[in-house]
Amino acid sequence: MKESYLRSDFDFADYLSKSIVKTYCETFGLSWGSFAFIIAAVIIWRFIVLLGNMYELIAFVIVPLFYIVVVAVTIHRLIWIYFELVPYIESPADISFPRSSEYQRDAYYNINRLPRPQYLEGFIYSSVPEFDNSVTVCCRKWHPFELSWSYMFGGRLPNRHEVLFWFDSAGKGFIQSIL
Repeated sequence: MKESYLRSDFDFADYLSKSIVKTYCETFGLSWGSFAFIIAAVIIWRFIVLLGNMYELIAFVIVPLFYIVVVAVTIHRLIWIYFELVPYIESPADISFPRSSEYQRDAYYNINRLPRPQYLEGFIYSSVPEFDNSVTVCCRKWHPFELSWSYMFGGRLPNRHEVLFWFDSAGKGFIQSIL
């Protein structure tokens, strides 16, 4: 595009600054929480530098170890969630896989042969007041799921899939932010 096609009041420097900021935001994908974490980390590091070299060495050892432990616990949780979601099959012979001529077979053909995942078994507490399924916290009776993230911030009880994650409905985003 030639300069003659641009408006006379077009500010090319402003355009470039907005374009580069948009590109950086899309590239790094940092949320406001990430920005706040980075700023807090810089402020904490400045205080550590002011305290002295010994504290810097301690921070260089403790911070990576802490991060390794957090990532290991998170990976362990993700593996646990995977094994809760995917049913365990003792032997592939227990399931009838389609042969080349049976690909048009019903998708639910093996539904009775697959074991149900463990998290789908059991009783989910009802929110009906007739059942005494409350938990006492701070001298007040609560429904067990009223203490969940979904109920406190979303106004609804979490479903069985969400209960597998830490912070139930916000759990996927929480784990992504950790990793």
